Parts: sequence; structure tokens; C-alpha cells
Amino acid sequence: MHDSLTLASDFPTPTEQDWLDAVSAAMKGRPFERLRTTTEDGLVLEPLYTATSIALADDEHGHPGVAPYVRGRAATPTVWDVRAEHRHPALATLNDAILTDLQRGVTSIGLRLDAEARLGRSSSVRGDIGVDGVPIRTSDHLARALDGVLLDLAPVALDAGHAGFAAAGAFLHLLERRAVDPTEARGSLGVDPLAARAASGWSPDDTGHLLDLATELAVEVADRHPEVTALGCSTTPYVDAGATASQELALLASSAAELLRAANRSGAPVEVVLAQVEATLSVDADVFGSVAKLRAARWIWARIAEACGVDPSGRGLVLHARTADRMFSRTDPWVNLLRSTAACFAAAVGGAGGITVLPCDRAVGVA
Repeated sequence: MHDSLTLASDFPTPTEQDWLDAVSAAMKGRPFERLRTTTEDGLVLEPLYTATSIALADDEHGHPGVAPYVRGRAATPTVWDVRAEHRHPALATLNDAILTDLQRGVTSIGLRLDAEARLGRSSSVRGDIGVDGVPIRTSDHLARALDGVLLDLAPVALDAGHAGFAAAGAFLHLLERRAVDPTEARGSLGVDPLAARAASGWSPDDTGHLLDLATELAVEVADRHPEVTALGCSTTPYVDAGATASQELALLASSAAELLRAANRSGAPVEVVLAQVEATLSVDADVFGSVAKLRAARWIWARIAEACGVDPSGRGLVLHARTADRMFSRTDPWVNLLRSTAACFAAAVGGAGGITVLPCDRAVGVA
């Protein structure tokens, strides 16, 4: 008796021509071109791809753990970081939700600050306080929100927009207050002046100067907190504004180039700055398109690092995937469950190190 069962063993192995013949018969004379799809970027998608369709199929550079890290930085499969994004305006309720998520299997916490902080608006605009985010302004506020959270075990990722430097300072101060071992602290400060400007339409200071400060912060954090990333490189604002996949990748590359220029100006080591970046890309229900985009992002990042003389071991991108806001339905939130499932699958297959799946009622608002 055989130990294994191969269900297809009695069937001949089909060739690509066999498939084409079957398609031709099914099309009944209609042109094969009807099966091709053209994306918004003008890319033509074939109805079938095989292992021989692309050169990387037999190229060692397409293997996991090998530069340019197209299929991830690790040579062996790893468990991705499951991140829950929190934005409830009441700190007590927020803290309860965070602790509940951690108890139920979430591995990291995303804190989205409110519109006033993210967009850098005046405190006189009372309508923005607590809107679409948490009203955190000081380390005391942050301490209340993260009460009971072990910061050396559960990473915290900040999404603070124009308040990025202030939020980063509050988090680093909280680590000191709690006497967390600097080498054990985990998190992502998410300082991203470019994304903040794109989301708000303005900047509180010269963007170049802010980028210089960001690279200096990256060096400080790298020296003291090796498990914390200081910088963000998010394409979310562009995707929310309608960017296509190719445009999103181009904007990621442009953002990386601006960071590297700032590193040169401030004298920060390029390899340190790149290692301190956590990039956030959007994924949606287009599974294959999202997988391809994440892998292309890794390739582009590695090529930029290579052009800057970074050692191959330092060319891997710290990549976080977040389900795109724009794919969510407000009038029929239940269909969002299916869209999010497809997007999450794409993020996992695409090799994202961390994944945030937004709630199915994200477009409805906080209950």
C-alpha cells in the first residue's frame, strides 16, 4: 500500500498547446485576444502564465532570502506580523480594544492619530479632534492608551502624519519611563514627512529640512533601539487619491530617493537610513496584481540600494501591507469581508512582513 495518494497520476501532463487547443475550441472562432486584459497602466495581462513565462523562474535571484529579495528577506517561510489598526477617540475604550486584540492573537498594534494631529491643523478646529484617529498629544496620553502593553513583546506602529516627530518623541519617552531595555523595545515610529505632506496638501516646514531631521532621527534610533524602525515610507495617500499600481511603485522609488538625498545632506550612512524604513503599500482584491506589486517594490528598493553601494545583505525592504481604503464599500460592508480576504491572501503570498486588514465597516466609521 502506498503511503501517499497522487490524484492526477493517471492523467497525462498537459502542455501549453493542449491548453490553447482547448481554449480555441471553447472560444468557437472568437479571437484569443479577448482573453487578454489591459490594466490602467497599459500593461497587457495574459490569460495564462507558466513557470517558463519569466526569466526569474530559473534564476536564483528570484529565490526567498536572496538579493534582490523579490520573494522576501528570509530564506525560509516566516510568520508575518498581524497588525491591528486602532483609532478609537476614547483612550479607555481604545486601551480595552488593544488588550483584547493582543489576547486574541494580534502581534502588533497600529495607532492612528486623529485628523488634527495627522493633518497639522490648528487646535481651534475642534471638529478634527478625535476624528478618524486617537487624540494623543503627550507621552501621558500614549501611556494611557498602551497601559498593560509589553513594549518589548508587542510592537507599536505610529501613524501620526505631521505630528510624526512629536509622536516619536512621546513613544521614546514612554520607553524610558517604563525602563524598557533599549535593545528589546519594538515598534515603528513611522516618521514620514513626504506622505504627511501628500495627505494634507501642505507642510509645516521645508520638506527637505524635515527629511534631514528624519534621517538624523534614524541614526539615533538605530544606535539605541535596534528593534525599532524610525522612518515610514507610505504610499497610502497616493493610492487613496487614485494612484495606479505603477504610479504607486514610482512614488515609492521617488520617496526613497528623497530620503537618500537627505541622508547625504545630513551625513547619515545610507545603509542605516534604508534599514530604518518600514514601507507601507496598499493591497486590494486584485490578488495577482497585488502580489506582483509587492514583489516589484522589493526589486525596485534593492536596485536603488545597489546603486548606492549598499551591501547585498542590506538591500531587503521592510515591507508592510495594508488593505486599501478605496476598495471598501460603505453601503454594503459585508462584501468588504471578501475583498479583505483576497487582499490579505495577496499580502501573504507577496511576502509582506506585516499585514493590516482594516475592519469591514471601516468606511462606516467608529461605532
